Amino acid sequence: MHKTIEKKDIIIALASTALLSLNVVTSKIGVDHFPPFLFAALRFLTCAPFLYFFPIRDISMKDLLLISLCIGFLYLGGINFALYSGVSAGITILFAQLSVFITILLSAVFLKDIPKFNQLAGIFVGFIGIFVICLVKGFAANTLGMLALFISAFAYAVGTLLVKRANSNPFALNIWVASISVLPTLFISLLFEGNILETLSSTTLSQWGTVLFAGLGSMLLAGAGWTYLVNKYTLSSISPFRLLTPVFGIIFAVIILRESYPLAMWIGASLVMGGLVITQLKFPYSSMNIRLRRKMSLQRHVLILKRKP
Repeated sequence: MHKTIEKKDIIIALASTALLSLNVVTSKIGVDHFPPFLFAALRFLTCAPFLYFFPIRDISMKDLLLISLCIGFLYLGGINFALYSGVSAGITILFAQLSVFITILLSAVFLKDIPKFNQLAGIFVGFIGIFVICLVKGFAANTLGMLALFISAFAYAVGTLLVKRANSNPFALNIWVASISVLPTLFISLLFEGNILETLSSTTLSQWGTVLFAGLGSMLLAGAGWTYLVNKYTLSSISPFRLLTPVFGIIFAVIILRESYPLAMWIGASLVMGGLVITQLKFPYSSMNIRLRRKMSLQRHVLILKRKP
């Protein structure tokens, strides 16, 4: 059953998406200095000190490890690798949003969460807007980077379904997922990314700032906010909010990096916003409601006929 999103939760969705978007900007700065998996390991490590304050008891170790593998290692590691390997921001944004479609598809198959027509229409409009944004940003890519993005999008969708099934404490889950993800990402970094001690010794204060924000601002706050929403609402109703990531990204790039964008970019952003509005509209005479009304009317006629002598 679809549940109308409360106003306070819409604010949480917008705030979480804004933090995730700001993380894309800071992560791009971060991977200019740190190798991708070292950057991921460091951001995860910032959450580890909170383990003592947020014990987790309402989830199996198997599910916790699977969520850590999908969202911690494959999703974030894949995006960092793609950015580091030279994949353009446009391609990265486009494929990150594919996780919305994959999430809704998997949710329909495994959770019987069938999206409404207006949700599908809104997502379609929003994706057209994202495509327009990507046309402006460019489509430079490479084979390994593209493969990493495909894997990261699918891993995020699977991880989101696992989070929905676990229905665990949002803060505790994200802290434990981050802490568990430190080991595999650090292992990959030690194997393939050269002398990490040399990288760490040359890190500036502002570069450490990108690590702290990626861990505490994005992984902890935004991640916990999003987990709370996933636990409370159907995935088909909440997932479209992630389409706002590139819109907030444009806004932060203008404010922080003093970038300017052509009219086409703002048209694309407007389409994304319009698509999101469509997903949240109520249509009392949708096809599903019409079928339900017809069924109820038929039942009333049958009862009337049975009552007649």
